Amino acid sequence: MKTYAAKYVELADRHAEDMAKRWAADVQNNARTPTYKELNEQKIQNQCVWFYRNFSKMFTGEKVAADVEDYFRNYAAESHALGIPMAEAIYALILMRRHIWLYAEFQLVFGFGIDQQQALDTLNRTILLFDYATYSVTREYQRLMKVDQAESLKLLDVLEANIVEIAGNWADCMRKDKRTTHYHGLSRDKLAPQAIKFYSQLRSLLLDTDRFEKARAFFRQYAETSRSNHIPLHEAVYALNVMRRFMWLHDGFQKTFINGLAYNQAVDSLLSMMLMMDYAVYDVTRYYQERMDVR
Repeated sequence: MKTYAAKYVELADRHAEDMAKRWAADVQNNARTPTYKELNEQKIQNQCVWFYRNFSKMFTGEKVAADVEDYFRNYAAESHALGIPMAEAIYALILMRRHIWLYAEFQLVFGFGIDQQQALDTLNRTILLFDYATYSVTREYQRLMKVDQAESLKLLDVLEANIVEIAGNWADCMRKDKRTTHYHGLSRDKLAPQAIKFYSQLRSLLLDTDRFEKARAFFRQYAETSRSNHIPLHEAVYALNVMRRFMWLHDGFQKTFINGLAYNQAVDSLLSMMLMMDYAVYDVTRYYQERMDVR
């Protein structure tokens, strides 16, 4: 590797901590990387320091792709474990590259230390390295996301194996809860199928590509059934939330959630469910509202 390139990569090693500190401040305040704002600054800074200190090895290696793959696979795994979305992790990489070029001594090297052809070759090599980095991180994230989805499905497996029990517990609760007095006169045999239908379709409502349309249709039908049984809106919405609660309270569900899932998988599962239920409350409320007499 030519002298000018050696000087270029040596600067990254020598100023790794300073550049990483600037990078960390950038990602924690950048509108495109909001997740980093909530993370420990020293922890994410260490990610960047390690990269800059190994930059020379990756930059000068005979096979750039082979040299960067292990590092960026680990970078992706660590970022994923921290709950950083893939798009933010990729943009953080772009900022790592940018902070090399923005550093004052790098500006001097390019301004006075090398000719135009040398500068072009160096920049092209850096861009190539980061192209491979983006490929490696994206591929690893996709693999990890598939693992997450497979692991998260364990919760649905538990639910579907215990549908009758969970639905029965929900029906018993509705028939005696002080917040659902209009359910008290309905038989367990009439109530339980409502919950069974919800639980049995939950996988589709959460995972199918057209899940939003399916959820809208399902919850409007739920609203129609509730209204036909003369259930007030506030009780129908509360009953729906209790369906979710009885699923989470089931012993098998709790054990899988606590012991069978990684932290980020557990959080993602909860957030997906919460988002669906938020939409459900909206759809049920809207259905009732459209049929209320306005005088």
